[in-house]
Parts: sequence; C-alpha cells; structure tokens
Amino acid sequence: MLTQGYQLFAGTVALFVPGLAVLLVLGVRDKLWFAGMAAPMTFGVLVLASCVTGATGLRFSAYTVAGVLVVLLAATYGIRLVLRRRRSPAPAEDEPEPPHDSPGSLTGGTLRATTTIGVVAMLGAIGLSVRTWYRGLGGTWATPTQEHDTITHSVLAAYVHFSGKAAPWQIEPLNVVTGKPVSFYPPGFAQLSAVIADLTGAAPMTGMNVATVVALAIAWPLSAAALAAAVCRTAGRNKGWTYLAGGIAAVIAAVLYRPAIAFAHDSGVLPQAISIVLVPGIVAAVLTTRRRQWSAVFALSLAAAGVIAVHPSAIASLAFTGGAALVGLLLSPAGRQRLRELAPPLLIPAGVAAVVAAAAAIWLLAKGSGIGRGTADIPPQSFGMALNKTVALAYSGYLDPSNQLRQLVIGALAVAAAIVVAVFRRGWPALVMWAFWVVVNVLFQLAPNSIVGDVFGTAFYRVFNRLNAHTYVVLPALIGVAVVLVTAAALHLLRSWRLAPIAVLAAVVLVGLAFGGFVLRGYAQRNVDALASRYSKPEFDRYDQSDYDAVRWLHDHVRPGEMIMNNGNDGSTLAYVEYGMPIVNVTSMGAGSTPYTVALLAKFNTYPQDPGIRQMLHEHDITWVYVDTHAPMIAASPTSWVGQSRYTVAPGLQNVAGLPGMSVAYQSGHVTVYRLDLDAVPARG
Repeated sequence: MLTQGYQLFAGTVALFVPGLAVLLVLGVRDKLWFAGMAAPMTFGVLVLASCVTGATGLRFSAYTVAGVLVVLLAATYGIRLVLRRRRSPAPAEDEPEPPHDSPGSLTGGTLRATTTIGVVAMLGAIGLSVRTWYRGLGGTWATPTQEHDTITHSVLAAYVHFSGKAAPWQIEPLNVVTGKPVSFYPPGFAQLSAVIADLTGAAPMTGMNVATVVALAIAWPLSAAALAAAVCRTAGRNKGWTYLAGGIAAVIAAVLYRPAIAFAHDSGVLPQAISIVLVPGIVAAVLTTRRRQWSAVFALSLAAAGVIAVHPSAIASLAFTGGAALVGLLLSPAGRQRLRELAPPLLIPAGVAAVVAAAAAIWLLAKGSGIGRGTADIPPQSFGMALNKTVALAYSGYLDPSNQLRQLVIGALAVAAAIVVAVFRRGWPALVMWAFWVVVNVLFQLAPNSIVGDVFGTAFYRVFNRLNAHTYVVLPALIGVAVVLVTAAALHLLRSWRLAPIAVLAAVVLVGLAFGGFVLRGYAQRNVDALASRYSKPEFDRYDQSDYDAVRWLHDHVRPGEMIMNNGNDGSTLAYVEYGMPIVNVTSMGAGSTPYTVALLAKFNTYPQDPGIRQMLHEHDITWVYVDTHAPMIAASPTSWVGQSRYTVAPGLQNVAGLPGMSVAYQSGHVTVYRLDLDAVPARG
C-alpha cells in the first residue's frame, strides 16, 4: 500500500509540479489556473525537454527534464520582468466582486462555508476517482491492461525509458534496436510515463498506469472544476460560488463513464482520452484571461503545445470547444466586453496551436496516417437513438452494445441545467458548449458520412465515441453553474431570513450526499467493474503469469545482439516493456514500413524452404522465438496481409515445433520459448 501511495504521489508531482512552477514564476496566483493549466503546461515542458534532448543527443529522463525546467523557469522569469515593465497584470485571483446587493453575493461566514463545501467536494471527487481506478486495477498500479492500443503505449513508454530518446521525430520506432524507421506517434503520454518510471524506479508498465491515473483521475476532475469556476466568473458570481460550482463539476466528472473509463475499456486509447479531458482547463484559462495579460500568451501557448503533443486531435477539441465558449460570451453585454478584452492576448496562442497542428498534420500525411480516411464507424442512427447516446448518456460501446445502460440521471440534470442557464440568462458559455456538441453528435449519428463527419469527425478518426466524448467533458461545468445559479437565487429570495444561508447551504449538502449515495455510487461501481474487465479481472488475456514467467526466463538467457521473434498481439511485448529485450514486432500485426516484420509474421515457419525468410533471420540475429497460443482475437482487414477480418496467433508462428534448428528452451502454460540455432539454418542454399 505504501508503495502504491508513493508511486501515485510521484506521478502527481511529475504531472503538476513543472506546469505549476512555470505559472508561479509568471506571477500567476489564480487557483483556477493552477487547477486547469498545470497539467497541460507540464506536457508542454516535457515536449520542450524532448526536443532539447533530441537535438543535443542528451538522454531524456526525469533529470534532464528537471534541467530544462530550471532553464525555462529562468527564461520565464525574464519574460515576467519584461511584462512587468509593460505593466501587464497577472491573472486575477478572482474577478471583480459583484455589488453586495446583487443576487447571491457572498460575504463573511457564508463565503467561507460555500468555499469549504466546494473544496471538500473537489477533494472527495479526486479521492473517489482515484479509488475507482485503484479498485479496477486490483490494488496495484502494476496490473497490465489487456487492451489493444496500449501495446503501443507501453512499448513507447519503455522505449523512452530504456533509450532516452523522446523527441517527436524519434517516436514511434518500428525497430527498438536501431530506432528506425520512425512512424510518428504523439509522444506526450509516453514521456510522462517514462518520467514517472524514472522517479519511482518502477517498470514502464507501472509508469504508464500511474500516468493514466494521475491524468484521468486527478487532472480530469480539476479540469472540469476549472471550467465551471471560469463560467461562474463570467456569470458575475464571486469567489465562494466559483468553488461550489467547481466542486460539483468535479464530482460529476469523477463518475462519468466517458471519456476516461470508456476509452480505457474500449481499445485503450489513453492519449486521446487525456487530451480531451485537459481541454476544459485550457478553455477556463481562456475565459479568465485579462486585458493586456501578455503573461497568458506564454502560458496558453505552452499548454496548447503540450496537449497537442499528447494527441494532435486536441487542436480540434480546443478549437471547437473554445470557439463555442467564446460564442457564448456574445450572448450577454458583459460577455461581449470580456470578448473584446480576450482577443489580443489569444492571437499568439492560437497561432502556436495552429503551427504545431500543421506540423503534425504534414508529418502524418507524409507518413501515410489513416486519420480521417474511410467511413464512419457507425451506420446512420434514428433520431431517438441519437438522443439516447448523446443526451441520455447511453454507455454503448463494448460495455453496452445494445445501448440499454445509461447515466440517465446525469443526462437529465444536464438538460435541466441548460434550462436554468437559459432562464437566468447567465453562464451562457457552458450552455453553448454543451448544446454545440449535442447538435454535432446528433447530426453525426443521423448522417455519419455527411459533411458533419468531414468537418467534425475527421480529427477523431470518424469514430463516434471519440466525438461524443466532448459532450461529456463540458457537461459537468454546465451542471455546476446551474446549481450555483439556483442556490444563489434561493439565498437572494430568502435574504430577509437570518438563517437562510445555513438552511440553503445545508440543503445543498444534504441533497448532494443523497445524490451521491443513491445515484453516483452506482455509477462509480460500474466504472470499477468496467476497468476490472480490462485490468484485474480481464474478459480476455493478452498478458498473464505465463507471459511474465517466460520473459523473466528470457531475461536471464538472451545475450546481447540476439533478437526475439514474436507476435505483437500477445504477451511477448513484455520482454521489451519489462526488461528492454529486443523484439521483432512492437505492433500487433507488423508494419508495412518494415516489411520483414510482416513477412516473418506471415511466413516465419516456411524458412526451411524460403531463402528470403532465412536471410531475414540472419540479418536480425533471431535466436529466440516466442509462441503464445492464447493471443486475443482482434479486428483485421481482409485486404491486409492477414487476409481475413480477425487476427490472433500469427500464421508464421504456428506449427514451428520440430523445424530445423528449433528446440524448446522454456515452457510456461500456453507460452513456449524456442531457441533457434542459426548455424543449422544457412542463410543461402
């Protein structure tokens, strides 16, 4: 338990401290910015450090990241001095207080009580979220996920950890020995995972899991809280209300299935989940940027670069969500005034985001990425089903293929919150963001391959669940703001009653506790069960004890220069992830840009007759062969080398026993490790 606690603490430090340090040196003292901007800015620091190490040949590690951070802090302090001479204000602790006779204005004990309730709710939300992941992983951060995309994530984390190479142009290597060729993959998540592995001394798999938890269980509720607080400020509510709105939003975020739990459960697309949940925090900073606050230019630029480094689709998430929030400002006179103040400082961060996104897009196109190609992953839906998935919050996906399970109460709260905002005519940014994504997702479902899919779905692979996740990340802020508006109105109506503050706030707490006990508890338990089905109690196995035993044995027997022939779809990648042993395949079905990986998966067992295969064995010094007969079933394309729609054990690794030069070296359950005597397999002849 102490080990798990230390690892979580180290991961929290790794994710928040660098970004927080930059904010402090910039002179930022706004807790809203701390909550929403520290994590994305840390990713910005990581990608900056990786570019420095990649350009200089230094090893990327926690130590070099710390060195780059120190230099960055010194430079940032210099920038701050320049900005101070220009009399550029730092972000305010709070917006100017509304008149004390305005509806719901808080002072004295009521202000302190409301603030306390909000802070306790936020801390409780983070505790609940961390506990959900801890239970889902079975009480240890070392439990591997069995999903598909995490094969790549774990290998990349291990590559950064073992090789010290982490620059965007160095990731993803398709040969972990030579580091070439490189097929671009967003580096941010792997960089954080490797840094955490460095700090804790744990294996890269553990580092990756801790990175997942601190981002999706801690940064996500804080990001939602920051957005709710920011919208409250635009609605003219003072400090206590912003904390209350943030606390409510954090609690809602902690139990939502999508994106954090859903993305971990369906394929394991963790970087995109992280990039999406960090967007609300950045939008919150945008909404609270002040006139001539040029320090915000630096902070927002670093945050934008960081979140895009986690996943390039973040540029679309930021553009659409932030754009909707700014449109919401247009709906009130105070909002229009704020928009005029925001325009100048936002031009530079927007330009930085566009440049980073353009560079990533050019690289992806040059490397033949499939982003945005093909058709949508769903057929046209009925209007009722579209509302069921988007407004009623159906779980859908692999957890709920029949779309019968829903987080209906939260969905209903969101609809009610939208009505509250419209009636009170305050908090428009939250309403417009939610309504925008609801409309986009409903239209996408009605006609997935129409212009809506082209415009809004391209950045998200035309996958509905990835697009629909954006509705979820703005929903907590909408509910938090609406609760504050109603509570503030109740206090104002009862202002002549001396005990009104106590009665109203007590009612809020009691309703919240009842809501948590009767509704949110069930949602949290379903999240635990969903995570357990991919981690501690998996419905299928990619990694199990047989794999761990086999790679531990290999670690004691593989000599320098020897390579392991493997199928990336099974547990063999643990050989590299746990011990850094060289393996042929780091992806599930090989890679077209390294033809030998595909050829060996398809025809390894034909080497007695095929001189081309024998030549590959000698070129790569393939001395060990890892065969796992329990590889999980994954989707494949009939037009690929697999030739069918499903893939499990590689054809080339079937029926290898008894081939010339092959002998059983080790066996553990369903895993057999063969030794291949290359002297008995002449390269020619």
